Order: sequence, then C-alpha cells, then structure tokens
Amino acid sequence: MVQSETSRDARDSDLPGEYRCNVPEEEFLRIREKKRELWIETAHGNTYATLKVNVIKALLRKGLSFMNLLPVSVPKIRNYASGQVLSVFILPPGKEELRRRLQSRGESPEQIDRRMADCKKWEEEAIFSYIPYEFVRNEGTVAEAVEKMEQIIESKT
Repeated sequence: MVQSETSRDARDSDLPGEYRCNVPEEEFLRIREKKRELWIETAHGNTYATLKVNVIKALLRKGLSFMNLLPVSVPKIRNYASGQVLSVFILPPGKEELRRRLQSRGESPEQIDRRMADCKKWEEEAIFSYIPYEFVRNEGTVAEAVEKMEQIIESKT
C-alpha cells in the first residue's frame, strides 16, 4: 500500500499501511507549504493527502503497490507516473448494502447520505471518464474484491 495521510479516525476496514490517521489540519498546511504533496483533497468532511515521497518509494520498489484514491486524484497519479498505473475502480455495492455497511461502521445518517451521494457521483464520473478503468463490483467481502483485482492485474501483467 502507498500510505496516505488523513484527518479522520482509523477504521477497522482500513488496510495495513493504507492511512496515517488523525493528522491535524495544521499538518496539512505544513505539507502544502513545503510542497511535499502530490495532492491534498477533501471528501466526506475529511482531508486526505498523498506525499510525493511515498509514491516515489512505491515506484522504485519491485512488485506492485496499491493506492486507495479519491476519483479526483486518479488523473494526477496517472500523469505523475505515466505508463506505470493500472486504474481499477471498485464500484459500490447496491444502495441497501452500501447503507448497511455504512451503518455498521457507526456513521451518522448525515454522513451516510453524503457518502451515498458521493459514491453515486463518483461511479457516474468513472463510467463516463476518459480514464481506462478496469471495473470491479464490490458486492461481497473485501477478500472477494481483492481476488477480482488480482485477476485483473494478472491479466494485464
């Protein structure tokens, strides 16, 4: 995983090394001042950043690296690491399953509504995007989605 920074709390569903959580907003300002980021974005009321150094390390490492990105960041990484990126878009599950998952994480009704609207918007943007996404439907477990992604990667490498 290529680690990103986030202002939000850690979640049980976070993958090992995926995020450094509870980063204060002042630190995002310092990151921007020192131009250490490839991007800083906000989503669902949280701030996210990916540092250049983490992407450079991943590009130099042998083997594959994974990133969990906001859709707005995908063109940025594709530009930064041109020819070295396979873009996989994990489609959200159906509305009821998505709502159930968000409720099980303890999110408020307002957070759930915002997430549901964001997921719908992102899915539409991805489908009609110029980015050559490989699409994976996220109806089952995380392990099943990972297995589908591995199959796509194996077919492309």
